[in-house]
Amino acid sequence: MGLTLVDARMPGYDALGADGRRIQIKARMFAPDRTLGGQRLGKIKPDSEFDTVMLVMLDAEYQPWVIWEAHRVAVLDALAAPGSRSRNERGALSISKFRSLANEVWRRVPQ
Repeated sequence: MGLTLVDARMPGYDALGADGRRIQIKARMFAPDRTLGGQRLGKIKPDSEFDTVMLVMLDAEYQPWVIWEAHRVAVLDALAAPGSRSRNERGALSISKFRSLANEVWRRVPQ
């Protein structure tokens, strides 16, 4: 992916892209053959520094099978949208909502 990890505990982001974008990385273990209903990302703090959020989906062996990336503005707009306490107060988007905002940036090639 061409990312450079930053020091642990860097507020707001976990890696830098080759183009300088600050990336917050979230990961979830979820088998590729299951539906994504009900699953949520970890907390996204709107006041933290980041340019994009990447979601890495891991299979049962903790190997990545797909990565999605969404821009800050789209994520913050979704978090601020009225109607969901978990979204508005806890900063937690559902995986399906995040996926609707994001672009798929990598997928494991089936073997």
